[in-house]
Amino acid sequence: RDGDILVNCEWLPGSQTHVAIGVSKCVRLFDVCRLETSGKTKRAHPVIGYNLGFEASLRDLSIVPQKDDDSRKDDAEQGLKTYQSEHTSKMFLLLENGRLHSLDIKISNGKIESPYELHFEPSECVSISTEGIRPRSGSSIGLPGASTRTLGEGSKLVYLKQSRCLLYKCKSAAVVALMLGTDGNISVTF
Repeated sequence: RDGDILVNCEWLPGSQTHVAIGVSKCVRLFDVCRLETSGKTKRAHPVIGYNLGFEASLRDLSIVPQKDDDSRKDDAEQGLKTYQSEHTSKMFLLLENGRLHSLDIKISNGKIESPYELHFEPSECVSISTEGIRPRSGSSIGLPGASTRTLGEGSKLVYLKQSRCLLYKCKSAAVVALMLGTDGNISVTF
């Protein structure tokens, strides 16, 4: 679409054919094995689409497996087992206003079984505990029991698989670490 800027692309954990592509106003999940042929051209169409509200713009996305993948197995064996099993991941969307949205993506027998169309409103977002976050001077962030729905203008999300930690870059704090439980939900922040 006109005006859409590519923000990020990520393969879905546990899949060799599904990719999430985030642009400024939406996120689309594609199955690269489902192609439409038109003449000599082949084109993948989105399997699922997630639209952002009119006032929202996507800054980044990150996909987190809800259970650790066993990456020590042989790739061929792991690929077949992965295709035949069920995987659930959590996709985090960081909006330009600093709000963080999350949704579950389920893949079963090679097919995505998540809701097919969602519309995100800027007010519907993850509440982040700010206890343990060291604030900049003059900020109310970090007080015991405090939480917020935004940490200011957000710019980047990075998932660290080894530590199950989602790093959230924003202007009100240098970097905030969001520790994730095996269910993909935020358990601790610092």
